[in-house]
Amino acid sequence: MLPQEDNVLIHPPLYLASTVIHCWKCEARMPVVALIASRASAPDIPVAEETACILSFTEELPEAVLNLVRNRFPSFRYTHSRTTNSSYYANTCPQCGVISGDWHLHDPGGPFFPTAEEDAKKLTIEIIPLGESITVRAQLGMGIADQILKLGVRLNGSS
Repeated sequence: MLPQEDNVLIHPPLYLASTVIHCWKCEARMPVVALIASRASAPDIPVAEETACILSFTEELPEAVLNLVRNRFPSFRYTHSRTTNSSYYANTCPQCGVISGDWHLHDPGGPFFPTAEEDAKKLTIEIIPLGESITVRAQLGMGIADQILKLGVRLNGSS
């Protein structure tokens, strides 16, 4: 992961990756999502504009993007993580409300850091329509997003 930046500029298209896991607390089926930027730029971070990156520990999102994500996945919400002692948009269990934090979901072997092609193929990819570039506050994960976009199952004609 790269350090947190105040302003990360995300260029269209923006993708929503999703899958279903089991809640670590109550074992209920729990949808989880992550945002993938096809191109991003941030001051003082050597991010190649042609490299996709996955967003994590997202503290700020434009309202239009947040509304699109939450319409599909209502349990994605701004909450506090005791593990990181910080607040960010995170996946929560629709049954018991517990957070499944980005630390776990974006670690090697987690759903958004697949270590095998078969794991990347389990992710669903949707395009989030953006008319223009947006600014977010998030960490950028490099290296794995290209594999997710290449191997994930596409919905809504995402290319």
